[in-house]
Amino acid sequence: MSTTDRMSQGETTPLAVAVKTVNLQEIAEMAGVGLSAVSNWQKRYPARDAKGQSLPDAFPSPVSPPDAAIALFDAVEVEAWLAARGKKFNPLQQLRAVLPIEAQLWKAADALRGSMDAAEYKH
Repeated sequence: MSTTDRMSQGETTPLAVAVKTVNLQEIAEMAGVGLSAVSNWQKRYPARDAKGQSLPDAFPSPVSPPDAAIALFDAVEVEAWLAARGKKFNPLQQLRAVLPIEAQLWKAADALRGSMDAAEYKH
């Protein structure tokens, strides 16, 4: 049973804390592709077809709430999806092991800031 299925059945407290999550940018980094490729995967491999039937090769659904500012995905589900399609990827542990926590925080701040130059905002 996937994390999304468990959460839809109301099981949120212990599992949601234990799940390692990744955002779209981290998925792109894991797979060594651009963010647009991950976005395309979401569109090409939807969870349901036009009739509402579940599709077996669907891109993992977000585990974050629908109204969350950033979509988060179960890292294990993403790794399994990439592996099932024969896509080479860096496991999440290797990706995060390379960057110390300070670098991860700066990276997250850069992603939230977008393309804004540091000279454009004030302290």
